[in-house]
Amino acid sequence: MSPPLLPDVSLVQVAMAGVLNPALMAVAFVMGRKADQPVKLVIAAFAGAIASAATLYLAALIGVPGADNLSRASAGVFTVSLIAGIFYAAAGYWGRTISKS
Repeated sequence: MSPPLLPDVSLVQVAMAGVLNPALMAVAFVMGRKADQPVKLVIAAFAGAIASAATLYLAALIGVPGADNLSRASAGVFTVSLIAGIFYAAAGYWGRTISKS
């Protein structure tokens, strides 16, 4: 007996879930704002990606429509979130740096 075939997860959905996750935006931006060295932006992006993955898991757990399909592609969402998190953290870091000047 073979397992049931599930529909493929669209790459557009994975990209949108990774880039537009509010938990990612908030965590990466705030941690980037608190960073005192540019090297710490990667840590801020990683923390934002973890928050994004946790938000996706909770959404699938409580039954948000569409989240169960995306939770099958959580590795892709995490990777896109990590890359996008670097930009959100950098925006927070350089926004703080510019406002100090």
